[in-house]
Amino acid sequence: LSRGVAEISAMIVLRRLDKKKDRVEISAEQLLRAAEEAERLASVLNRPMAVLGWYHSHPHITVCPSHV
Repeated sequence: LSRGVAEISAMIVLRRLDKKKDRVEISAEQLLRAAEEAERLASVLNRPMAVLGWYHSHPHITVCPSHV
């Protein structure tokens, strides 16, 4: 993070825990693996790396963001 700007350098596709239409959840193990991969990349690239967040789509509901 530099001057309030984050650069996305990598992404990992995670699996949903369930198929409920109204939520998207990932396992703690997947999040841990993502953090470990960020540490590995930081070592390889010799620069700070971190899990910044996650994203998902809402293909069957409103385009308005949720409150969370």
